Amino acid sequence: MNSSQRDVVWKSMKRILAGCGAEESVLTEESCIGDPELELSSVRFIQAMVELENAFEVELDVRNVWNGDRRPLSELLDYIEAALPEAGA
Repeated sequence: MNSSQRDVVWKSMKRILAGCGAEESVLTEESCIGDPELELSSVRFIQAMVELENAFEVELDVRNVWNGDRRPLSELLDYIEAALPEAGA
């Protein structure tokens, strides 16, 4: 995926996470899903995963996205990018 497509996916991710209660102004690719400043409860986290699946028409395996480790949002972005169908395919 090229950088402009990555930017579009990242902006959509930020909007979805903010809609689930995360503070958009603190969201960076280095932010970790479990960070307290994101203010994502477990219910909001699941809501965000469902909304991301719907938005990008991908299936997210929560064990690969977040398994209790402090994984940065860049890994979630990479995971979504890898799951997207190739452009023009």
